[in-house]
Amino acid sequence: MIKRVIVASRILDELLEIEKRLQQEGDTEQLRKAFWKLVGKIKRLDPSKVDDEIVKKAAFIRNRLFKKKVVLNVKKGLLLFFVGCLISFAVFIYLNLCLSLDSSYMTALLFISGMTIVYFGYPLGRYLGGLIAGIKFEGFYRYSPGELGLKIEYTSYLKSRPRGRILLFGTPIFWEILLILIQLTIVLHFNPNALLGPILLLVALILSLIIIHYKMKTGELHRFIREIKIAREVRFSNY
Repeated sequence: MIKRVIVASRILDELLEIEKRLQQEGDTEQLRKAFWKLVGKIKRLDPSKVDDEIVKKAAFIRNRLFKKKVVLNVKKGLLLFFVGCLISFAVFIYLNLCLSLDSSYMTALLFISGMTIVYFGYPLGRYLGGLIAGIKFEGFYRYSPGELGLKIEYTSYLKSRPRGRILLFGTPIFWEILLILIQLTIVLHFNPNALLGPILLLVALILSLIIIHYKMKTGELHRFIREIKIAREVRFSNY
């Protein structure tokens, strides 16, 4: 118990120091590394015993470092992507039922159509993961010129147990795979000659997750594996 209190006290002191450096030096790569290392320490504490001041201070600093602004609230963003996913599925089904093309053209067409389903479906999977884990979101931000991301509400994220964060990052991965498996089922039933389309999409998804994890050290798979490692450490930790 005493050890936990000492560790928590040190973490708060380090957070205050990082906040002071942020005000004096601004956003630097060195400061970011120090902060994310400290976030890792917070995740390894028992969330039921983490002082609210630590969580609030960490969330405040993270929001200072996270410069991308919310452009859509959660409800409007989810509605947009839900409708987009439904329309994409409708187009995919139409292609299978109503078009009769050469198998190579159909394969390419279904691959592209399937990508739009995954594109619109991914944020729904991320939100579902947060819903299951009890982690909230602030809204949608512009991740890239053609992509929106869901901004995590950081206090609920840090207060979550390791299992919750594993669910947050693992759910969208399995959700995307499920969307492609549904496509495979549709094509297998109505258009088996073009089955290569969704198969290639599944392979492309898995390869992209692996490459982004190992080469760029980011992405859902990277975060999923990271949280599993943290959960294992917490399980065998003395505090």
